[in-house]
Amino acid sequence: WAHNMAGVFPLVCVSQPYAWGKVGENSVVAQLKAANEGSAIENKPYAELWMGTHPSGPSQAHVGGNTQPLSSLISSAPDTHLGASTSASFAQDLPFLFKVLSVRTALSIQAHPDIALAKTLFQKFPDVYKDPNHKPEIAIAVTQFEALCKFRHSSEISKHLHDYPEFALLVGKGAVDQFLTKTSNGSVDDKDALRSLYEAFMRASPDAISKNLEALLTRLRAQPSDASSKLDQLLLRLSDQYPGDVGVFSPLVLNVIYMNPGDSLFLGPNEPHAYLSGDCIECMATSDNVVRAGLTPKFKDVDTLLAMLTYSQEVPQVLKGRETGEETDTQDATVLVYRPPVPEFQVDSLTVRKQYAPKTTTGPSILLVFEGQGTLHQDGVPDLALEKGSTFFISAGTNLRFTSPSGDLVMF
Repeated sequence: WAHNMAGVFPLVCVSQPYAWGKVGENSVVAQLKAANEGSAIENKPYAELWMGTHPSGPSQAHVGGNTQPLSSLISSAPDTHLGASTSASFAQDLPFLFKVLSVRTALSIQAHPDIALAKTLFQKFPDVYKDPNHKPEIAIAVTQFEALCKFRHSSEISKHLHDYPEFALLVGKGAVDQFLTKTSNGSVDDKDALRSLYEAFMRASPDAISKNLEALLTRLRAQPSDASSKLDQLLLRLSDQYPGDVGVFSPLVLNVIYMNPGDSLFLGPNEPHAYLSGDCIECMATSDNVVRAGLTPKFKDVDTLLAMLTYSQEVPQVLKGRETGEETDTQDATVLVYRPPVPEFQVDSLTVRKQYAPKTTTGPSILLVFEGQGTLHQDGVPDLALEKGSTFFISAGTNLRFTSPSGDLVMF
């Protein structure tokens, strides 16, 4: 294939060895990368697999007999590879970054800026905020997955102020009383009350944090095991992972979400969240902007975080993929569509039992083979083998057909 012709291009992708990643064979990221490259799995963290053009982890594309950055392939003929409308809307670049995450210890409590804030942060602090884009994202669990997301309702927070006196002492009597008064002892949600409480919590002195955290841990560890709730166990686990970090208290104010394989969670801008454990497929706008505020040894930008959050209080919706209609849930194949409320991306989950021909897309795609084996067919071109870990860039408007003689071929 010439680089200016549409088609299907095998990718070599970067894995990120962040310290929170699952180690060695336990990591889905490691398994996929090793299968794709025929390489050995080392005894180190494999946290994220990046599929896309972001400069912090750019994919390489096989074009003819050579490799070149995927970004170069796209920029050589952006209208061909992205489709004219995508190319025009997103400055001739791939509008999404596709990832697999394998989470061993919690990621930092974070939020992603909206576009206006991202531009400001990028101008002011380009060494911390590396691009001027927003980062809405969707996570799709592929193993049991656990996350913190959005603020709890006031009723739950006020119960935790009562049940966890160390948390109330950390926040301080003035802030607690004000919160309980403004929310009528937790019976109403009030953004200002929540903001004041969260601010007092995030700005607590190091002394207050270590003293109250120590008291909490001593009390929880002394409990008989049958008295220890799931939430207690999570607090103990986070404190083992990040000793002395104020973020250990976060599950008392943020919702804890448990997801089964196939469940998805959409994370919009300016909402607090943290992944805690498990493996997921993730897709986001092409950005790496993260405002962090806890459960991290990295720079904590507490001022920016407190100012940017929406302080909306709700339990996030955990969604299944929508089956896209009768024709795609047949004996031959099942297709689930995860369509978030943003223009940059959607994710499809394909399980091919015999054969499937997807509708031709008007924009670019990246295909990841998650498990199984099969073949990718295009008209007039040699077939491509599909096996676990295979990753491809697919130009806009390319007609494809998948076959799987040996049973379930699972792809995203």
